[in-house]
Amino acid sequence: MSDSLRAFVLFILIVIYPVAYPNIFSLGDGRFGSGGSLILIFNAILLLSRKEKLNIIDFSTILINVFVMASGERADTILILLLFYLIKYQDGHLIERKISNVKLIFLLFITLLLGLFSGLNRMGGSFSMEYLIYYIFNQGTVIDVLHVYLSSIWYVNKYGYNFEPIINLISSFIPFTPFGGASSSYNVTSILRNIIPNVGGGLFYSAGYLSYGLFGASIYVAFYGFFIRKLFIGGNISKVLFIAIFLQQLRLQWYGLNYMGNVVSMGLLILSFIFLIKYVANKY
Repeated sequence: MSDSLRAFVLFILIVIYPVAYPNIFSLGDGRFGSGGSLILIFNAILLLSRKEKLNIIDFSTILINVFVMASGERADTILILLLFYLIKYQDGHLIERKISNVKLIFLLFITLLLGLFSGLNRMGGSFSMEYLIYYIFNQGTVIDVLHVYLSSIWYVNKYGYNFEPIINLISSFIPFTPFGGASSSYNVTSILRNIIPNVGGGLFYSAGYLSYGLFGASIYVAFYGFFIRKLFIGGNISKVLFIAIFLQQLRLQWYGLNYMGNVVSMGLLILSFIFLIKYVANKY
């Protein structure tokens, strides 16, 4: 990909970030806006089109993601920053970048510090040894998602199966449908919230278990593994979608596969548009 096209992608990324996270850019009180899937797609494009030597476009991409992570949004930006230094696209294959153990340890250490600073920003606290110990040992999100998973087991035992989470997953691949996505009433957390209070999230097995018990959870996992593998061994477009989905692994594993559908549908639309631009530019 040419630097001019990469610069255009970076420009769109910078424009979309405040829309997706209005609070950290002082554009609103809401933590989340819209366009989160677009951020993953454009970051994946910039990551895979990165040359061996970092240029101003790469540094700008890293800086905007460092800012977003330091401001409190860690779920996706952690992997964006790590993969920028660990993965490259070469001759149609995703391969590891050569990095020394010292550089890798330094990169992980910096990421840990950013994560700590991110947590401070989100909670509005100040650094202290007490907070550091709290940050390491108090895993509130783990408790939240485990609570939802255990609640899905209780729900099945008391009320039986509910197939709405499967409808939610399938609909998530169809843009603008009211049945897909995390905010839908068909989402597993919304279903459970009618009976058991929860703050959202839930291990991604939860939707499969609620739909058909252990068998449903197994099918859910098998579908995910099959789908990701197909993207990994596919062509250029599949590789971008694979990276975009991989960047949201923490969100998928802790909140559910319904986040994946919008990335795929919007990604196909954007990538088709980019390939059309490249085709026209090469032809004329």
